[in-house]
Amino acid sequence: MKKLFIVLVFLGIIFSRGDIYMTYAQTKEFKYKNPLNVYKVADPFVLFHKGKFYLYATSESGAGIGGGFEVWESKNLVDWVYRGWAYKSSENSWGKESFWAPEVLYKDGRFYLFYSARGEINNRRTLRICLAVSDSPTGPFNDIKAPLFDLGYATIDAHPFVDEDGEVYLYYSRDVSENPTSDIYVVKLSKDLLSIKEGPKFLTTPSQLWEASSKWNEGPFVVKYNKRYYLFYSANFFSSPDYAVGYAVSDSPMGPFKKAEENPILRKSEYISGPGHNSIIKTPDGKEFFIVYHTQMKKEGTHLRQLAIDRVIFEKDGRVRVIGPTYLPQPYPSGTPRFRTILTDDFSRKSLDLDRWLITGYYDYSLDERPGYLRIKTMISDIKNFANTPLNLSNIFTQYSLDESFEVSIQFEVTSGETMDRAGLIVFESYNNYLEFVRVQGEDKSILEFLYKKGDTIQRITVEKIPKTERYFLKLRKDKNNWSALYKFSEKEDWKKVSKSLTCTFDILRVGITAYSLYSIGGCIYDFDRFEYTKIK
Repeated sequence: MKKLFIVLVFLGIIFSRGDIYMTYAQTKEFKYKNPLNVYKVADPFVLFHKGKFYLYATSESGAGIGGGFEVWESKNLVDWVYRGWAYKSSENSWGKESFWAPEVLYKDGRFYLFYSARGEINNRRTLRICLAVSDSPTGPFNDIKAPLFDLGYATIDAHPFVDEDGEVYLYYSRDVSENPTSDIYVVKLSKDLLSIKEGPKFLTTPSQLWEASSKWNEGPFVVKYNKRYYLFYSANFFSSPDYAVGYAVSDSPMGPFKKAEENPILRKSEYISGPGHNSIIKTPDGKEFFIVYHTQMKKEGTHLRQLAIDRVIFEKDGRVRVIGPTYLPQPYPSGTPRFRTILTDDFSRKSLDLDRWLITGYYDYSLDERPGYLRIKTMISDIKNFANTPLNLSNIFTQYSLDESFEVSIQFEVTSGETMDRAGLIVFESYNNYLEFVRVQGEDKSILEFLYKKGDTIQRITVEKIPKTERYFLKLRKDKNNWSALYKFSEKEDWKKVSKSLTCTFDILRVGITAYSLYSIGGCIYDFDRFEYTKIK
């Protein structure tokens, strides 16, 4: 029976449904850093339900023809795991493309998905808001009215807001595709959400200096605080670095709203481009507000965006301040659990410990196809060129470490492989800062590659002369910021060290395993027998 060697750093523990977590309140060493581990998404909306956060967003894989909306799940607002398609269009769906800006309202025991899509009205393609419903936050959602209403012009970015008296208001943008500008409106909905009870009423248009060259007021989101209504919105072109967030205030959900003089409250910085289209979420303990938003994956601006969160402060004088956009490590949201620290895993459990293992990107794994092994089937992915390709990330399994010095090793077998498959160890902070020590399969031979990417700089060391084998033993040794790579091909061999060490810096340290394919459609099989972690004193 394989042994588990536990390395945990606890300053305090709390129990939640039998699971052990560490919170920021108990140890200030735990931090998060933007961007979070969800990429190529925009217009993020977060729902909190029964102790879990659910993320819905416009995604690269879902926005186009035959698309829909994907969903991610988290216990702490920081570490997200992909949960698949919440809504998938079909040939019978009214919406055919442009699946944008989903938001979910929990009402009377059901989940209502408001979204934008492009379909046909009077023999022409146009954007409208649609409504779908599900009994689960992860779906599947099915259309109940699409389009939800037709006001004779393009409507997008639906945001449902429920006031304290139970009245439901829907804020939306009159889209610039069929109008001179994208302006924000509000309607009051019927109790069943299927018809307009009052409105529409005009609220905002691009009018402030920072919006002067903009045609857009979009992405509305309303928060009621101290009996006043705060309307957050975004302005400027979505792929411009100048995309930013402002807010307006009213004494009524139907307006009139007055824009804040200090706008924009979330804008580009030296390190962050195009922050915008936000939602606001309160922490489970009620002590903090967080703004959930997207940023652009290139400083010069791009349609490719990624997830970020930061703190929102409602000041005593009624103003709103965002502590951000941040790019350095920040304290975890208050009252939320976080992943446990790193532990050896022999994969003998019936399920992967997802309170310890964080999965970034899409994934295909099993623990029961070959008992005692983590079987990973490769998926097409390319971390190194991620921001310049249509590919997503896949099969990145990591655990958090707080230690300055340690060793981590794996044993795995190549059950089936194809050219340019990569499998082995990974240290992953983001697609712009990661370290790999992987076996790479070429056309006529395999090599080992020790690679560190930080920004546009790539360091690579290869081991060319390795035997033809199906079994690999790889190890990474960390001594503060110095990383060494070691390898062997059987249990009896001594470890061999790669010729050169690499100096790597990570603000947030997550270490684990990966298996993916650069050019093949994937589906090749890698069986990981053991992941071992040892702290070095």
